[in-house]
Amino acid sequence: MTRFQLTGLWTGLGVLLVLVSGCATSKGTVRQIPSAAVVGVPVESRTTSSVDEAPEVIAPVKVQEPEIRVNCRATLSKDDELVKALVEQRVRDGNYYAALAQIQSLPSEVATVAALRADILRQLQSPQAEAWYVALQGSCLAGRAEHGLGLLAAQRNDYTQALKRLISASRLLPADSRVRNDLGFLYLHLNMDAPAEFELRTAYELAPEDKVPGFNLALLALLRQDEGAWVYWSDRISFTTSDREELLHSCQYLMRKRSRSQSSVSCPMSPRTALPSAVQMPTMPKGK
Repeated sequence: MTRFQLTGLWTGLGVLLVLVSGCATSKGTVRQIPSAAVVGVPVESRTTSSVDEAPEVIAPVKVQEPEIRVNCRATLSKDDELVKALVEQRVRDGNYYAALAQIQSLPSEVATVAALRADILRQLQSPQAEAWYVALQGSCLAGRAEHGLGLLAAQRNDYTQALKRLISASRLLPADSRVRNDLGFLYLHLNMDAPAEFELRTAYELAPEDKVPGFNLALLALLRQDEGAWVYWSDRISFTTSDREELLHSCQYLMRKRSRSQSSVSCPMSPRTALPSAVQMPTMPKGK
């Protein structure tokens, strides 16, 4: 759940966390930055930000793409809206190949279709994804473009560019929980805990039904050895045994990254340990 809903962010960051990025699933945990994006460490992006994860083993997809022209005024017919809804459901289910096949029947110049197509191609690690996002820059969906480009940069381990793009996306889409989660997850990966907490808390409050930001906040609590925060989030999210193992793996990964050690580094706190129920949400530290 420490996830980049960015899906792909984990892949790029090499962490077991999860990002939600525009097309992520509801899961969202810290995953190997395969996806912001977490397990296995978004921003598609589980602890990962918007970050969903791409399939475990997948070869870059090369597709004969049409000429890219984005028209923000173009709309879909009622029948096409139904097809688009089906494509979105396939994306949520992680069936990206089927989603790509079906979206090819929709008019690609429609901005929302172009953005969805870019997200699918990114999940499939297709090199054509970037061109679709670039075509959306400066359009009515510029925020989606910046988010997607940020996730692609994270997949390439270009964290400077990823941070720049995700910050830009958060300014264009300030109330998008997936963008805020993915940005927070990236901060977490970069050992910038204060801004990570701010973004993740924002993401959680914007979409409290989404488990991903809470998962990432729990991961942050483990890294900080903050028992109060860990108790709160573990009680709030009701982690399964699998979730706790994922959190442990992600915490160990990030601790190893932070210490720049090639050997195993233990997590400051064990998520396997059951603790009493929390009473109130932990308060954020005051700025210096």
